Amino acid sequence: MQNKILTFWNKNERYLFWVLLLVNLIPVLGVEYFFTGDGPAHLYNSNIIASLLSDPNSPYQDFFALRYELIPNLGGHLLLTLFNAWLPAAIAEKLVCVLYLILFPISFRYAVKQFGGTFNPLLYLIFPLAHNFCFYIGFQSFSLSLAFMFFTIGLAHRAYIKGTWISALAWGMMLFITALFHLFPAMVAMMALGIYFLIQLIQERFKNIKTVLPFVVLGLPSVIFCLQFILGNSESFQFNQTELHQQLKGIYLALPIVTIDGKETYYSVMYNVIFALSLIAVFAYRLRKKRSFQLIDFLFITGLLLLALYFILPDSMATGGFLSLRFSLCFFLAWGFWLVLNAKTNIITLILGLAFIAVNLYKLPYQLGKAKELEEDAQQIMEAEAYIPEGSTVLPLNYSYHWLHYHIGLYLAADKNLVVLDNYEAYAVHFPVKWKEETWPQNSLGDFGKSHRPKVEISAYEEYSGKTVDCVVRYGHSYDMDDASTLYTDSLLAVEFYPAFTSDDKMVEVHLRKGLSKE
Repeated sequence: MQNKILTFWNKNERYLFWVLLLVNLIPVLGVEYFFTGDGPAHLYNSNIIASLLSDPNSPYQDFFALRYELIPNLGGHLLLTLFNAWLPAAIAEKLVCVLYLILFPISFRYAVKQFGGTFNPLLYLIFPLAHNFCFYIGFQSFSLSLAFMFFTIGLAHRAYIKGTWISALAWGMMLFITALFHLFPAMVAMMALGIYFLIQLIQERFKNIKTVLPFVVLGLPSVIFCLQFILGNSESFQFNQTELHQQLKGIYLALPIVTIDGKETYYSVMYNVIFALSLIAVFAYRLRKKRSFQLIDFLFITGLLLLALYFILPDSMATGGFLSLRFSLCFFLAWGFWLVLNAKTNIITLILGLAFIAVNLYKLPYQLGKAKELEEDAQQIMEAEAYIPEGSTVLPLNYSYHWLHYHIGLYLAADKNLVVLDNYEAYAVHFPVKWKEETWPQNSLGDFGKSHRPKVEISAYEEYSGKTVDCVVRYGHSYDMDDASTLYTDSLLAVEFYPAFTSDDKMVEVHLRKGLSKE
């Protein structure tokens, strides 16, 4: 009976993989707007890029300029710009998300195949990891770069076996593409492959150093690109200040796969228990088979190094944030890869693999429910967009305490050429759009980008920039709020603006400058 079950698995596993891949698209395809934290900002800036490149009379010309240089995140923005130039914003954003959810498991499977691994049941640990915090906060370039990371590692092994410069060139190009989407996965790939090549050389007693030479030469542009950006944008260094028990809790709770709120720790702990049991099973298998150190153990060492960096490095560095979550996610990926390469299809791995699938399928309805809740918020903002004239300069004020709403006002300019003054990407050197100094809000507009009870200084910004604020959009405001900043804004709007739109649930308000038509 056991043999029949395992034979059935081996014959039909690929069908299960493709079915699960499609099922995991449901949270994205099941809504009109797949709202992530940074998603509105990415859409807004893709619209700016397309407008600046195609229209000499773009309303963005006085506010923004493009960085004509190679920078991290460039790949993701160019891809989204291409989609958004031809498709409605909601579809363009979902297309990028779907592309990631397809490429990520496929690249993992590809890497497993290149290293001679079997498509055993532990392979399915990858699907719950696809729905991770970084994806749901809207790190689109980082997420796509993660997929390219596995292609890069798989191509490296294939190129090393082939031993030709052409195959090494394909690897070098893939590594550079990975870095253009995001530095972090590219540097993880470099770390892993550095250990891989070192083990190869040690096992061959350094007799074939020339076989590594193509990888050194062709990987050098990516190394220089990454180091140049990091060293050029790093200030004083300090170690991670988070308390040790909190860091250990983050690993125990598998926080990288907690995406929206703390209720998901139920799923993440279940995943971690199965992951730990898989480690025990693989270690027991290797002890029973008396297997000593192997080439594939470069992944185990990589995981240990990533775990060490998780505890050591600060959470923000070289303009990048959430480093701890990225390190812990890549730790799970490295050790997960190692698990799959060591495992074989047997009754134990089948039970563990089915448990990973169960966690994945059990969590997807929750993800879809949260996606639908956030979709309603996005739809409210998009409804307001119709009441704002094309080319207007818009000040968004966010009174909501939902942690993912911080850029929700930027949806206003996803499909329409509106100059929304809350553009955090244009402040950062790792994005392709930058503010022009003469219209950069800085602190002249008040604390609207940081506070949930913003006090705005519209006249100060207009005097500084020479530009008029045509529209104020408030999200989550209530006239029951009686703090001084909100009352000041209420009075300012009553004097200088008029209400043009209020959503049915009173969550969204559009106020146009007096004398400005809705048309």
